[in-house]
Amino acid sequence: GKKMHNTILASMMMMVMMMMMMMMVTTAMSQQTWSTTVPFWPHYPTRYVQVLDGNWSFGFVDKFDGDITSPNIDTSSISTPDSMEVPGVFDWAMPGILGIRGSAFYRTTVELTPGKTGLLYFSACSFYCHVFIDGVSLGDHRSGGYVPFSMEVPPATTSTREIFVIVDNQWNSTTAPVHTGGDFYMFGGITRNVLFHELPADIYLSRVEVTTMDYKTATVNINIFLSQPTTVSDTICLAWENQTKSDCFSASFINGLYSTTMKLTGYTLWSQSSPNLHLLSVSLGSQSEQIDEIMVRFGIRQAEVNADQRITINGDLVKLHGYNRHTMWPYTGSSSTLQQIVDDVDILVDLGINYVRGAHYPQDQRFLDICDEIGIVIWEEALGPDVSVTNIQDPYFMKYQIEQINEMIDASINHASILFYGFFNEGPSDSASACPGYKACAEAVHARNSTRFVTWASNQQLNDVCLDNADVVSFNAYPGWYFDIHNASSGGPYWQSTASIAHSKYQKAFLISETGAGGIFEWDNSTDVFWSLLFQEEVVTSEAIVAMGNEFISGFTIWHLFDFKADDSDTKTCGPCDYLPHVFPPTCGYIDANCGRPGGENHKGVVDLWRRPKTALYDDIKKIYTGPWA
Repeated sequence: GKKMHNTILASMMMMVMMMMMMMMVTTAMSQQTWSTTVPFWPHYPTRYVQVLDGNWSFGFVDKFDGDITSPNIDTSSISTPDSMEVPGVFDWAMPGILGIRGSAFYRTTVELTPGKTGLLYFSACSFYCHVFIDGVSLGDHRSGGYVPFSMEVPPATTSTREIFVIVDNQWNSTTAPVHTGGDFYMFGGITRNVLFHELPADIYLSRVEVTTMDYKTATVNINIFLSQPTTVSDTICLAWENQTKSDCFSASFINGLYSTTMKLTGYTLWSQSSPNLHLLSVSLGSQSEQIDEIMVRFGIRQAEVNADQRITINGDLVKLHGYNRHTMWPYTGSSSTLQQIVDDVDILVDLGINYVRGAHYPQDQRFLDICDEIGIVIWEEALGPDVSVTNIQDPYFMKYQIEQINEMIDASINHASILFYGFFNEGPSDSASACPGYKACAEAVHARNSTRFVTWASNQQLNDVCLDNADVVSFNAYPGWYFDIHNASSGGPYWQSTASIAHSKYQKAFLISETGAGGIFEWDNSTDVFWSLLFQEEVVTSEAIVAMGNEFISGFTIWHLFDFKADDSDTKTCGPCDYLPHVFPPTCGYIDANCGRPGGENHKGVVDLWRRPKTALYDDIKKIYTGPWA
């Protein structure tokens, strides 16, 4: 509502003032005290974990004199005279203006007990990330700037350890192979939370996975992973729902994995209307000699496709309806604050959605935690829009694509909200030559978790020849916008026809993964000309009404929740609009609508980049999403 948006704008103005103050800081920050409150699940009750969110020393060059992948870089010779907020982006610029691209250098220190091993966990580092500790290379990360990864820090005799990170945001098929393109701006930086664990032993608990196998009997599979692929017997203790009493037993780990199946008692199911969550603490070692502990949160729920090719959760038919959502805000780019995440969720909830497609990359764990808690279903996907057949046939690319999928699942497998895992947004799935790559990605997901649906957003639609590898069929199309242009009423009949054909042709559940139209926020005249808010409203509402009422359409996500900054090419070609002076949020006084992305933005949001609602469309979608169809 109006009150909610005023609150969001007020908090945004405060955030902008804080960001401007941070941008004025140019001197390196001294040693700081780090928080020990882990900002997302899982939790580590017995570990000392520091959250390295704050100001790091910073430097930048547009061209590094040397090889950024070399382990022999002398980090002491690289200057970091400024400071940069972590998480954050170092290349924010307004829509229509290119940000800087090059190599950035981050430096900070952290305390680690002498003789102890550490674990450095990056929630995201974009695009390429090379990590050093005390001047020694720990390794690099090339499987995408939106997925979490971790590196062990070897012990030392001193307690103060220096972390040095090279972050490169340049388009490079060697250092950033899965950054193949996409019509959104990709920012650079250490963009999500950084954690530093003091590890309890050489072998410790790596992760715990809980998967519902049968919701009727609350049968779950529990996978417990050690940090090394060793075969050993050790004591494991399980405690449910924060109970002090543990069930301890000897577990035989094979190649670092112990797997067991259990039937739970006293449980409640997770559903969209009742998103009940449960806790499991797993300890390594006996209660008197505990080595390590991980506490995970999970939901008991099972998603299936019924005989009518409709999606069910716990046997109940669901109609999924919502929006696609990028991670992008003014000034913070792809590095959202928790308040910004909450503000977006508030808008989604106010609109009446129950489903979000996380476009086009792995999602922030804090966002997924919130979705678990309030019952929003999620489609999560690996980065890889604009992938080509050449990419898919390249073993180097596929190596990091599969690595990215596994890292995504490592981080998010316990989120009850995730029903779909996707990849290759609008990829070349009309070519049989691409199908082996699609098959490899689908098999990678199924090997890790057979209870989630594999899908991809196909703009090849009925010409897609790889759909044998998908559990659910998902199509992107923009009738009235990219074809049958200027016909605002074409979307409804198009989707009615397409859904009917897909239902009979594929015998699988069908989703509309993208559809919509653009509307420039300032263009609020009373005629439905192209780019006007009225034309956007007519296109999108007609599609939403059909999607909500058609029994062959299991899910529907409009493109997009908010307007967002376009990619490098459109940013360079279109440039910014002419902003009105002394107006906040920034408002266009003139914009060239003849450019493909006017003002360097994709204007398909129901709110603008600053989260101001496009009122008529916003109110229409809210009525449709909260009406009798829902």
